[in-house]
Amino acid sequence: MRSKPVLLVTLPTLGLGGTEQFLTSLMNQLDSHFDVHFYIFSNNLELEDRLNNSTVHSCKNIFMGIVGFLKVVHSIKPDAILSSIADLNMLIITLRIMFPNKTKIFVREAVAPTAGLNLYRFPLLMRFFYCRLYPHADAIICLSNMMRQDLAENIGIDVKKIVVIPNGVGVKRQLQLPIETVFSRVILAVGRLHKQKGYDQLIHGFARFVERPVGHDYRLVIIGEGSQRPILESLISKYGLDDRIMMNGAIADPTQLYREASFLAMPSRYEGVSNVMIEAMINGLPVLATICHTSAECYINDTNGVLIESCVVDEIVQGLTKMAELVGQFDRNEIAYDARRTLGLDAISEQYVSLIQKVLSGR
Repeated sequence: MRSKPVLLVTLPTLGLGGTEQFLTSLMNQLDSHFDVHFYIFSNNLELEDRLNNSTVHSCKNIFMGIVGFLKVVHSIKPDAILSSIADLNMLIITLRIMFPNKTKIFVREAVAPTAGLNLYRFPLLMRFFYCRLYPHADAIICLSNMMRQDLAENIGIDVKKIVVIPNGVGVKRQLQLPIETVFSRVILAVGRLHKQKGYDQLIHGFARFVERPVGHDYRLVIIGEGSQRPILESLISKYGLDDRIMMNGAIADPTQLYREASFLAMPSRYEGVSNVMIEAMINGLPVLATICHTSAECYINDTNGVLIESCVVDEIVQGLTKMAELVGQFDRNEIAYDARRTLGLDAISEQYVSLIQKVLSGR
């Protein structure tokens, strides 16, 4: 007889992305309640050494991975499978007919579906798959009430199946309180170099911002890697800002950078609930974020940042200017205290445990 239920987590990679970092931290909290396994549909296992007691299975590519995944499922006979990333969620639900009957499927949706559909080559086909497959999950975890409403109204998911659980940040990625601020003129941006993140518009906006007196001394530091790097590097050169905009690549743990920056810029074209935004707030860093197609409005207010309507250059310039004018007025320790009360990983992990146990027990 098993001492603990078996939980299998599936991901495309175990790289340095926000979803991967959140789920590895979460599973280190959940491994006292569940026998945790990971199945990774690639050989990118950068975060494997951060896992305490989880077993990691992996494959070389997605095609061989399906066969390997099914072998693992029938070997460990998971009580629950937790999947994240929309394409993989759909694959797992499609394969459900081949799983043991008792296995429950939890899918985590990190972005409001309708916000991201236009980035797919065939958005109508993706909408069809959402509507056809997602109702067959046992529970759908989303990060905000805005996403819950989107899934219910636009995808047709039974609202009873949708549970809102935001991301959380573990103590290893939290600066010690009280935070000793290092005053600088650095604007920090952290995330994949992907069109979603709006870094192209941020560079356009920063070029105009530094021409203003309030922005004259600022530098922009972008942390991350991705397909847009050549485009962004070309923009930086176009504006002659190679000495003002640094692209420092991916960093496994940017926690110390939050102490040193003036504020975080997050001009996303769309976003669920950004791990980086939450990490920044938990470490006392004020945030500039967009409202349209994001959940930032649920977290950012006059005490911890500035909101702009959308990823448009004029608005970004105005937002950067307002942040530079207000940055000395934010109480960074108060930002950190407020965020830790609700977004610490201990509180978030309890919600995951409660949900999985509830579904497994049939309640």
